[in-house]
Amino acid sequence: MSDLLLKAGTLIVGDGTILKDVSILIQGEKIVDVGQNIPVPPDAEILDYSDRVLMPGIIDPHVHVCYDGAPNPEEVGLMSDEFLAIRGAQLVEILLEYGITTVGDAAGRNNVPFAVKEAIEKGIVNGPRYLPCGKMITISSGRGSLGGSNEANGPDDVRRAVREEIGRGARYIKLAATGAISHPHTESFNSQFDIDELEAATKEAHKVELKAHAHAYGDVGIKNTILAGVDVLVHGHPLSQENIELMKKHKTMYMPTIVTFYESQLHHEDGDL
Repeated sequence: MSDLLLKAGTLIVGDGTILKDVSILIQGEKIVDVGQNIPVPPDAEILDYSDRVLMPGIIDPHVHVCYDGAPNPEEVGLMSDEFLAIRGAQLVEILLEYGITTVGDAAGRNNVPFAVKEAIEKGIVNGPRYLPCGKMITISSGRGSLGGSNEANGPDDVRRAVREEIGRGARYIKLAATGAISHPHTESFNSQFDIDELEAATKEAHKVELKAHAHAYGDVGIKNTILAGVDVLVHGHPLSQENIELMKKHKTMYMPTIVTFYESQLHHEDGDL
C-alpha cells in the first residue's frame, strides 16, 4: 500500500486541539506524522482538503444493526433475518458516510450481526470497524427474549451461553441484568440475572480477554452489575450516589446511552431520574 498524504485546511485533533494548514502522512493503516512541513515520500498519493475540516473517526459503541429507530421495536420480530441483514449492511455504509469509523453492535438477532461483519470484511459493503457481541444473553422470558437472545439460567448455563457467543465470533459479551421498557413482559427496573450469574459470565468472557457489558436500570440491577465485576454498565439510570461510589471502587466503565434517559422519563410516571 502506497503512502498517503492528506492536506487539511483545519484539523481537529483527538484532544480537541485545532490546527490550521497541516498535512497528515499515512503509511498503511497508521498515521505516522502530522505537521506543516513534514517530509513527503516521493511516491505518496496526495489528497488536497485545504478547504475542508478533518477530524478523527467517531466511535459509536452502542448500535443495533437489526433496528432502524422505528417507534415500535416489536416490528422487527415480523421481519426475516435475511431482510435484517440486508438492511444492516445498508446501515453500516450510512454510518461510515457520517464519519463513524468504529461501531459496537450491542446485540442482534441470530446471525444477522455476523453476516453484516462478513460483508464488511469481504468488501461487499463499505463499513466501519465493526465489533458485534452476537446475541444478548438473558434469563428465560427476560429482556430481549423476543429478539433471538441466548437464554440462560444459573451460573453454569450462563457460562454455556457465553461460550456459544464467543464461538460465533463475539467481540464482547452483552448481558441483560434487568428488564427494559422496549420489551412487553419485563419492567426496566426489575433485576433479572443474579450476582453469581453475572459474575460467572464476566469471568468466562475474561478467559478469552473479552469485556462483559450489562444492560441495567434501577438500583438493584445496577448494583448487581457492579458487584459482579462486569466491565461496562450500559444505560445505568437512575444512578444513585451509592452506586456511583461503588463504580469508582470497582473501576466500572459507564456507557449512559443518553437517549434512553428521555425514553425512561416518558415511561415512568414520576419521571424522577
